[in-house]
Amino acid sequence: MDSNVLCSLHSEKLKLFCLDDHQLVCLVCRDSRKHTNHKFCPIDEAVTDFKILQKDKDKEELKTALKPLQEKLKIFEDCKLNWSPTADHIQIQAQHTEQQIKEVFEKLHQFLRDEEAVRINALREEKKQKCQMMKEKIENLSRDISSLSDTIRALEEEMRAEDILFLQNYEATVKRAQCTLQHPEELSGELIHVAKHLANLKFRVWEKMQDAVQYTPVTLDPNTTHPKVIVSNDLTSERSQRSSPESETVCSLHSEKLNVFCLDDKEPVCVVCQTSRKHTDHKFCPTDQAVTDCKEELQTELKLIQKKLENIKDCKLNWSRTAEHIKIQAQHTERQIKEEFEKLHQFLRDEEAVRINALREEEEQKSQMMKEKIEKLSRDISSLSDTIRVIEEEMRAEGISLLQNYKATVKRAQCTLQHPEELSGALIHVAKYLANLKFRVWEKMQDAVQYSNILYLFIFCVCVC
Repeated sequence: MDSNVLCSLHSEKLKLFCLDDHQLVCLVCRDSRKHTNHKFCPIDEAVTDFKILQKDKDKEELKTALKPLQEKLKIFEDCKLNWSPTADHIQIQAQHTEQQIKEVFEKLHQFLRDEEAVRINALREEKKQKCQMMKEKIENLSRDISSLSDTIRALEEEMRAEDILFLQNYEATVKRAQCTLQHPEELSGELIHVAKHLANLKFRVWEKMQDAVQYTPVTLDPNTTHPKVIVSNDLTSERSQRSSPESETVCSLHSEKLNVFCLDDKEPVCVVCQTSRKHTDHKFCPTDQAVTDCKEELQTELKLIQKKLENIKDCKLNWSRTAEHIKIQAQHTERQIKEEFEKLHQFLRDEEAVRINALREEEEQKSQMMKEKIEKLSRDISSLSDTIRVIEEEMRAEGISLLQNYKATVKRAQCTLQHPEELSGALIHVAKYLANLKFRVWEKMQDAVQYSNILYLFIFCVCVC
């Protein structure tokens, strides 16, 4: 024991140990007011008593104070060990949740791609059918035009024939002039049914996503106005075989000149035929007068046929335009379908980005929070480790040195560090991002796909055939 240690207040040798204040004192300190009614013992006895106490664990104050510190250090170390994997798990959670979000949105994108393909295929099929239908109608018109043109040409040739020959073929010519071709029927439903493809498209796609909603679509017809177009029946006129021109102008029965025309049988006859029983009570006129009258009659019929021919040609022209318009309609409608689906895809991309950004923001915040908590734990562990090490060193000290630092060591052993708080809400809130994700996106999509009750009329006007 070092006997040269002096009191810092009185410069006297430290010979006593205050059992109340747990510190070395000199004789002057013993009599001071600070130690009034305190108990003292010689230093040798105090050291001996303290060493005896060290051997009895239940009574060792320092060891008793040291044990909670060691237990708390163990708690902090275990907590750090658990929190570190939690920090790693947050990153794994975020990655997994982001992947699931992307998979859900990819399914929605695939649904849209499938729906878009179905609608475009339906549009192209309608275009194919209606183009084929218009092609057949126009081909029928072309045949009617050819037939009428042949009839007109034959009539014009007959009208240029010699008078007697003209009168001989007059009855057949008049019969041929009676055109049986009907006016082309009106076009109905030939244009692309644009409304069927575009009307409330986003809303209908949105509704189909739900699968459980029954919906009765309202048809919006873009071709509701009556197109001023007529179509043809599939009729072709029969062209009679034209007889060989007669070179003779005399009666084949009586070899007399054909100089009169029977108005009842519509044929030139001679004067002998005129008196025969075949022509009893028939009316006659001179052939030159008959030629004039018959040509006027044929000319009237010819004008009617020519007018019908012009009408059919106009109709063919308009139908050809309609056929081209069907192609333009289909192209425009397909582009609009793609634009509408692109808007839905963009909505999904935006929604996906919002959710993934929110997830990444939460991951960043919670990773930062865990980093700060673990850093604080590390500092607390370091502090506890230092305290335990100092106390253990003090407990290995001898004699006066142990007694001098005993009070400060006991005070230091009184750790004020609180137990680490329970982790609450540290993990990623996965349910917030994934629970009913498709349904919530579908529900939010409703704002972007408002249903319209307005009837849009797309009018395509063509001329009357």
